[in-house]
Amino acid sequence: MATVVKNRDSNTWYIQFQFRGKRRKLYGFPSKKSASQVGERIETLKDALMLGSISREIKFWLDDVWKNNPELYRRLVDVGLTDEREECGTIGELADRFVNYPIAGRLPKKRTMRNRRVATNLLIHFLGNQPMGNLKTDARVIQKITSMRADWVTKEKANELYAFMQRTYQPTTWGRRIKHLKTMFELAVQFHWLEVNPFCHLRGTSAVNDKRKFFVTPEMAKKVLQACPDSRWRLIFTLGRWGGLRIPSELAFLRWSEIDWTAKKMLINIPKKTSRVEQERGNFATRWIPLFPEIDLALREYREEYDCEDEDFIFPDLDGTDSDGILLRKDLTGILRRAGLTPWPKLFMNLRSTRDTELQNSLPLYVVCSILGHDPQISLKHYTQITDETFLRLSSSDPAASNPFPLTNSGHHSGHFSGQ
Repeated sequence: MATVVKNRDSNTWYIQFQFRGKRRKLYGFPSKKSASQVGERIETLKDALMLGSISREIKFWLDDVWKNNPELYRRLVDVGLTDEREECGTIGELADRFVNYPIAGRLPKKRTMRNRRVATNLLIHFLGNQPMGNLKTDARVIQKITSMRADWVTKEKANELYAFMQRTYQPTTWGRRIKHLKTMFELAVQFHWLEVNPFCHLRGTSAVNDKRKFFVTPEMAKKVLQACPDSRWRLIFTLGRWGGLRIPSELAFLRWSEIDWTAKKMLINIPKKTSRVEQERGNFATRWIPLFPEIDLALREYREEYDCEDEDFIFPDLDGTDSDGILLRKDLTGILRRAGLTPWPKLFMNLRSTRDTELQNSLPLYVVCSILGHDPQISLKHYTQITDETFLRLSSSDPAASNPFPLTNSGHHSGHFSGQ
């Protein structure tokens, strides 16, 4: 229990109490009554901290102390009874801190920072009734919104934004944005700018849009290869279609020295699963993929066409950033149109999804996941497809009597890897 003691050296009172195994003292109370009132609150606060749940009454009391008696609040912080607080900052300040906020003590990757910035811009543009995306906006309105206090964003405004996003975007898009904004305002609560997160009652979604899945058949792949302008592009397309690489990030770190021609395999560095700090140190998560015949042929053709003896990186002009992705998608779109094909929904991810589906038709799931570098749950949720060929094979065979996807001597389904 907290004890109120009179200070012999001055006409004041102090509180003495035990907290986390140590004797603590709070000095400077002008009367026994004021010290006793604070002592009662301290005992209640100690019990709440032990239980991990602080009542609304104590939260209001701490708010009142922070606003009206900053010296007492500082002393409560010093003895570990509460956290430091800041004055509520602006929406712009919160957005900037959120975009750069560390993950597990490390700076976020550029792609993560970009996605966070997209979400914060969406909020600011909505609050200012400005057009979304890269359309022209009124800079004065944007400046006014970013200078508003973060607690200006209420639950009602969050609900309005939520309804707008559901009307405007696909579930996978608005789901990601809501998750970002929810995390952003959770930081505001953590900074003690807000008492309650205005987005806390809203739920994001990780729904998969199956309409954007697309299977790139061997016949389509043949047309694309014939339309490629050079061996460089034939290799890029082959690595996506038959290697299942993440493009552009995994292309940028491919090395000639990490190809084992004898064992017929090549090492893939995985930026997606490597922190920014470890990437800068050159310590990547890795996986091995087989040198499928299509990949082996494309690598040898590219090495013969380009003098690569003095360069270890296979694609030295790429750095794996979003700008690479934009240029590569633009070039591939042109190649597809030259091939007489309509660009499929997700140019490079659909290639990876196609390869995942093919390999699962002939190999165990754990082998497929090892080759492509993702978890079984991710594979089944985001990549695996049921194709028309699957239905035809199943309808023309007895699944109980025989395997509709027989293995060939080379260990893969002959219909998919012919390279024709």
